[in-house]
Amino acid sequence: NKYTEESIKDGVSTVKYRAFWDIDYVSKPVHSIQKMNVFVPLGYYKNEIINDYGLNTAPIFMPNTVGGYFPGPRTFPGNKKILYNSSTMVKTLSRGYVVVSAGLRGRTLTNEEGEFIGKAPAFIIDMKSAIRYIKLNKDNFPGDVNKIIANGTSAGGAISALVGASGNNVFLKKNWMKSVRLTVRIIYLPYRPIVRFIILRMLMLPMYGSSTVLTTGIRKKLI
Repeated sequence: NKYTEESIKDGVSTVKYRAFWDIDYVSKPVHSIQKMNVFVPLGYYKNEIINDYGLNTAPIFMPNTVGGYFPGPRTFPGNKKILYNSSTMVKTLSRGYVVVSAGLRGRTLTNEEGEFIGKAPAFIIDMKSAIRYIKLNKDNFPGDVNKIIANGTSAGGAISALVGASGNNVFLKKNWMKSVRLTVRIIYLPYRPIVRFIILRMLMLPMYGSSTVLTTGIRKKLI
């Protein structure tokens, strides 16, 4: 994969990282938004230890940019747009986390024929697909794929909760996700999540507290 080496200021400190751009996380995307960016502390490629983490043991931080259930494009450290989690990404990189920004479909997204292709549960499907991509590529992906932190604000906060709470959900599996099961424990960091709690409750009934992720993905070498 193509990558660049970048740096950004974090107060008086400078955070250096390797950036992998525009990675397809599904084998048959329906829109160009379905790509991810991956950011890795540069020190890991020099065998450094950061905050007691190494290249293969660092937690993976996955913020999304969804707001109001509109499309959530992939982002990058230094992006000044609202909801794009730039400062959070910089802080987590400085503490040794691997950061993954996956673009997610939203309710206003259409294809060339004018058909809506981002209606629910598309955003959850995409987030789970990105997680499955990471899991499928665990031998070549930076970070510990069993330590994934989902993060979002507003509707993005709902996604960060629902992506785990819907683990093993029969409805999603039957209608959209017919691939093999992959289990991953996720810590949820939702800010002001917008979600109907009756839906959240229903989704949480099959498995409360941990997450079994059912998604589609492709294998690709990254590191």
